[in-house]
Amino acid sequence: MGDSFAVASTTDATKTVNNTSTNMMMTPVGTGGRTLTQINAAFTTDVSSFDPSFAVLQGGINDINSAGADPLTTMQTQVAAFVANCAAVNIFPVLTKLPPDKNYSSWSLARQGWMDAYNAWITTFAAAGKYPLIDLPAILSDDGQTLKASYDSGDGLHPNASGYAAIGSALVAALDSVVLRG
Repeated sequence: MGDSFAVASTTDATKTVNNTSTNMMMTPVGTGGRTLTQINAAFTTDVSSFDPSFAVLQGGINDINSAGADPLTTMQTQVAAFVANCAAVNIFPVLTKLPPDKNYSSWSLARQGWMDAYNAWITTFAAAGKYPLIDLPAILSDDGQTLKASYDSGDGLHPNASGYAAIGSALVAALDSVVLRG
């Protein structure tokens, strides 16, 4: 669930993923422009109504892009709320680092600093809670800040089909090693 990064494709709203040990269907749900607070407000509709085994939180970039001051404390509170929402309905949470966006129109050095601080924090938070963490900058970027040209949909932020496939492979690996094998 999340922001525009997690919006379902207009051509295929669900994705079936197969590997040697897993066959699962993933349903991307998201709305462009959402902040983490708005994502959490939609938890019941976007996640628990599907009764899934796991939920991936992909959000935070809009918190940073719309912030006039450092949004880290609010973002931390909202990630913790997402994890609590998942626990309340027995859904395993999966977290993500913020995607690279240096080529996006609203990028600034201050915002990059906020992103770096958030990504460092969520790494620690995920490790402490033993939650899988999808490292979007490592997957989608060579320098951690700029989306690889081969994964760029054309706007400097959103991946193309190849980028989403790379993220999907990382998600399956994380789930296979942590959630699906117990």
